[in-house]
Amino acid sequence: IAIESFQSSGIQFENVIMGLDKMEENWRELQKIPSILTSFNNINNLNIIVKRLLKDDSNAVRMEMVKCLPDIANHFGKEWKKSFLESVISEFSIDEDYKIRQLSILMIIKTEYYNAFSKKIIERALHDPVS
Repeated sequence: IAIESFQSSGIQFENVIMGLDKMEENWRELQKIPSILTSFNNINNLNIIVKRLLKDDSNAVRMEMVKCLPDIANHFGKEWKKSFLESVISEFSIDEDYKIRQLSILMIIKTEYYNAFSKKIIERALHDPVS
């Protein structure tokens, strides 16, 4: 299922493999998702992949990505949180699918992204009829 997310992201699968091949560790060994994703040189490709995996049809894939967000956010820093994570959280918080709306709250909690922006998202969620 995660492979389908890569394919539907518009990124050529060969580019993903090339990114993995550039890793210092042996890619055939078990690697944690954050170490694989942070090895990508192109931040735009990384953002596309992260977003696609966060919105994957499989709940297990989405939850695994949420667990990985703190490590990815720590690697790329506050600017990545502000530019990428905020836009994804904002988009997900108004999605038609309640599971994706809930995911926006989990993303805030897991990355400990507490500020005026996240307060607004959480307040909106409190009034969500599905919550």
